Amino acid sequence: MTAASPALLVAVLAAFVGLDGIGRGTALRAVTGTAGRDRGLVLAGTGPQLLLGHVWMVAAAGLLVGLFPRWESAVVASAYWWVLAIAAGLVLRVAALGVAALGIPRPGARTGTGPNAVRSALAATGALATAAGTGGFLAVAAGVWPVLGVPAVIGFDVVVSGWALGVRVPMWTLALVGALLVVPAVVLAAGGAVLGAAVVAVLVVAGVLLARRPVFAGTLLATAAVAPMVARWPDLAVPGSGTVPVAELVTSPAGAALVTGVAGPTFVLVLAVQIWFWRGAGPGPGSSGPAASGAIPLGPGPSGPTSLGAVPADAASPGAGPLDQAPPAPAPSGPDR
Repeated sequence: MTAASPALLVAVLAAFVGLDGIGRGTALRAVTGTAGRDRGLVLAGTGPQLLLGHVWMVAAAGLLVGLFPRWESAVVASAYWWVLAIAAGLVLRVAALGVAALGIPRPGARTGTGPNAVRSALAATGALATAAGTGGFLAVAAGVWPVLGVPAVIGFDVVVSGWALGVRVPMWTLALVGALLVVPAVVLAAGGAVLGAAVVAVLVVAGVLLARRPVFAGTLLATAAVAPMVARWPDLAVPGSGTVPVAELVTSPAGAALVTGVAGPTFVLVLAVQIWFWRGAGPGPGSSGPAASGAIPLGPGPSGPTSLGAVPADAASPGAGPLDQAPPAPAPSGPDR
């Protein structure tokens, strides 16, 4: 169980970084105008992504406290401001969902005025704060400078959100993000964690080479963003104490067995459900299905996933929003008998 506990924590954190990264990057792209489609509709699609990502964030926090209480207290104390940035970002992003109730985003609606402008600002600021906090926290947990983790996570968000939206991600952008993800590994290698750094580098290279398969590439890059935490295996970096063996940081063997035994099957079950939920995600060259047109799946509809960006014919008129659609016309009646 000593080996399984850090692996499970990395898997759950990678799920959070990957899924929530789509929502964070989508909000940033909507505000900067690089989403490739109507900004109001793009912002409307960030709600389900926000909830999906936070499932994994809560799970990761629970595992960190339950499996590594000493490590958790040291890392959180050293990364206090980064944790605060994550919390503040979550509050702002949830507030953006509340503001959305004041005005439903409509196709073609101007995002620079009214509730849409407020929602855009809240969503983008919250996404940036959450991304920066996540990158800083992961860097502190890995024992490297926090400034190395922040641009890596933000760049990752830009890439995976582009894949999810069907926006072309230039190869130079992907290469730059890959380089940012490798930098912490280089620092770790200089400190003696050569094997762990090599694993991170392999994950990044594989993710870049598999860019035509965005689901696999995003999974590999998200894992590469989290993997430096355990690159010093069988030790972990404890702020203020150097490196400490995992066996001394994990909770009691019985507690580790209980937490891992319960969380492991749950992780597999929830992951399977979310893969089914996102089965149309990740448009790329040669892909097919709802995501091939650059749509973000929002959930299963009566005839397949409901996708962001595919506007129904009866809602395609300018200014027509989800609540403004005309009711169906009554069926023609036959001649009176």
